Amino acid sequence: MRRKHERSRVALGAHLRSVKTTLNLSLADISTAGCQIVGVVDRIDPGQLIVLRPEGLGEMGAAVIWQRGDRAGLEFDFPIRQEIVDCLSRIYPPDGKKLPVDVAA
Repeated sequence: MRRKHERSRVALGAHLRSVKTTLNLSLADISTAGCQIVGVVDRIDPGQLIVLRPEGLGEMGAAVIWQRGDRAGLEFDFPIRQEIVDCLSRIYPPDGKKLPVDVAA
């Protein structure tokens, strides 16, 4: 199946909260509609509603769409702006070489 929204790879820390658990994890990619998380995600299930707080952003509601091994896919309750996705991919590149905010702009 083809994705509806282009994803940008990132290495971004995040905190996830649900009625069942709280987790510290990482975002592997992000789009305007959702993201892929990596970490100990075996305590969340598809269909579950969560609150995600990526580093540098406020809390956002999301639903777990899929979960396999140490990865899960989330769909945001409300889309984020493409400019935010672009900025995060520059500030938090997947190679882990985090840029200062003023340099990434």
